[in-house]
Amino acid sequence: YRADISAIGNQGDFESALILVHEATHAWQMQNHVDVNHDEWAIRLKYQSDPATAYSLKAVTAKTTWADLNIEQQGELVARDWALTQGPKRFALPPLLATPVPIKTMQSIIPFLAKR
Repeated sequence: YRADISAIGNQGDFESALILVHEATHAWQMQNHVDVNHDEWAIRLKYQSDPATAYSLKAVTAKTTWADLNIEQQGELVARDWALTQGPKRFALPPLLATPVPIKTMQSIIPFLAKR
């Protein structure tokens, strides 16, 4: 059981909210015909020595496209964008929510945000 993460000011569930946004990205991927299961196994094989690197956004630049990212990086990018743009409305953010990617760059890459 988790507390309602949509409740404004629910400080303890910021991490759960990030996970929800990340996982919702995978649902969006499936609805847009991404073979998430195949991609997940490919990622596990490629990054088996250091699984955390599968989520890394360090190589993302303004020239990066959505297709350049694996499914986990896509989920991480959307979660980070949410954390920096919507999170402050609901949570007291950690003092340093490090992201190597500027918000405008993230939003230009994310297909469902790029058209705003």
